[in-house]
Order: sequence, then structure tokens, then C-alpha cells
Amino acid sequence: MDVTVRPIAIGSAAAIDLGRAAGLEEAEGDTDGMVVRWGAFEGSRLVGTIGLRRWRGLYIIAWMVVAEDRRGLGLGSRLLARAEREALDKGADRIWVLARAPGFYVGAGYVPVDAGPECAMLFTSCDGCEQLGVTCHPRVAAKDLAPT
Repeated sequence: MDVTVRPIAIGSAAAIDLGRAAGLEEAEGDTDGMVVRWGAFEGSRLVGTIGLRRWRGLYIIAWMVVAEDRRGLGLGSRLLARAEREALDKGADRIWVLARAPGFYVGAGYVPVDAGPECAMLFTSCDGCEQLGVTCHPRVAAKDLAPT
């Protein structure tokens, strides 16, 4: 599988469609603080996407998704590494995520955070979401970034 990762438009319709197909809420309407979005392409087909947001002083992974038929092939890890590298390049020493699939992030070195102001801030994006506690059981997690 030959996949290239490159920046795409923050509000990319293809990225939003990929997220909707995966059952994600329409959080991409909120682009406040979005730094960059990448797409993973297999030829011209978008098979994965991830965003990096700077919000209230935190660098946050924003809406990562990989096409269902391409999961388990390392694309999520490639996209996550790209976002972490970008955050580090921008001076971040820690990166955060509000994760629907926390096991993936824990496997990538993220540590669950169950309390604190960052946790409360990140959960504000869940306020009023019909999926919360039904199909979505998110966890906040963070990873310390070390210069390479």
C-alpha cells in the first residue's frame, strides 16, 4: 500500500465525509484554533485524516479517523506521529487528546488524565452531544513530547 501524508484544507469536505462515515460527530464545523490538518492518501483516495488544534494554550489532536477498510495497517500511527512532530516543532512539550478510542493512544504512549483543568476544558466539547455515554465514552489523555 503506497500512502502519502500531506496537508489538506482544515475544513476539507472529504475529511468531514470520512469522519461521518466513521460515526464521528460534526466537530469539524468548529475550526477555531486549528493549526493544520493532514490527509493520508492512497492514490487520490483520502484514507485517513488528523488535525492539530491550539486551544486555550494546549496542543490537541483534533478528529483523527482512518477509513474502516484501512485500519490496522499503521496509518493512524503515521498520522499521529505527524501531528506530534508538528506540535513539537511549534514548541509544545505536551500534547492532548479527547479520545473515543483511548486504547490506541495509550499504546502510542499517552497517559489517561481523569481530573484537572485540562480535562475539564477538553470535555466542554462534549457538552450537549447526543453520543456521549451512548456510543461514545471518551477519555482525556496526554503525552509528553521529547525533542528528537
